[in-house]
Amino acid sequence: MPGDSRSGLEFKGIVYDEMKGALSDPDSAFVHRLNENLFQKSQYRFNAGGDPKHTTDLQYEDLKAFYAEHYHPSNSTVFTYGDMDFTQHLDFMDVQVLQGQSRREVGSEILLEKRQGEPLVKAARFMPNLMEEADQ
Repeated sequence: MPGDSRSGLEFKGIVYDEMKGALSDPDSAFVHRLNENLFQKSQYRFNAGGDPKHTTDLQYEDLKAFYAEHYHPSNSTVFTYGDMDFTQHLDFMDVQVLQGQSRREVGSEILLEKRQGEPLVKAARFMPNLMEEADQ
């Protein structure tokens, strides 16, 4: 049973372990917290890799539903550059990516944030206070 230290179960995985590592870095943790506070409306407030504290709460059905809605050619932007025949490239994209797909509304617009009228002040700790721990 998860959460039972006697069960021998461990939560592991590439994304889970990478995000634990990334968020243990004070600079990364700072940037993620900054984005949470600056971007109140848009998806930029979320940590794209996920917060390891909540990773294990994700249900497989939720992951599948999110993927089905957002990972669709209608929710993509394609950038190209270089010395190539542009029409050949568009034909390639049409056959290899878009063929058999129908356009749909995905609802992934990026909402504009409200301009702050005054400074937003938040306090957070990103490193343990080693002296505080030594005193206990």
